[in-house]
Amino acid sequence: MAGPPATDEEGGFLPDPDRPGWLFRPASATGRFVDLFGACWLKPEPPTRARLRIETHEGFTNHIGTVHGGLLMALADQALFIGAIAAGVPVAGGVTVDTSCQFLGSGRVGVPLDVTTEVLKETGRMVFVRGLVEQDGASIFAFSGTLRKPRQPDA
Repeated sequence: MAGPPATDEEGGFLPDPDRPGWLFRPASATGRFVDLFGACWLKPEPPTRARLRIETHEGFTNHIGTVHGGLLMALADQALFIGAIAAGVPVAGGVTVDTSCQFLGSGRVGVPLDVTTEVLKETGRMVFVRGLVEQDGASIFAFSGTLRKPRQPDA
């Protein structure tokens, strides 16, 4: 694993002047799935960890008013890639091979979600990552996944 975290050209993250050590990606309207999450913050925790934060709102709720499980699963998939990139692993353009998740509790609207990730192992083509979604210090969702790196062009 090597290299810096995502830059504005690679992942939309720039230093956040209001939060030292954090990077910020503003909400976008690209018409892509990532727009769903709105603004997010990233704090690389070298060499293998990262923390991603998003704000919650009513649009993330299910029929009982808690954060929808599908949102948590989609957030986990995004965090697998963002966390790996923050650890310097070249996965942009790669694909998710598999994920596993466990729902540990309910998420509340109006409280940010923090997603911590850790790159467990990197091979020539694969990356193994695990993560945890927390809210106010309580674990609400755990996940792990395998990513396949993009093919490198022949030299």
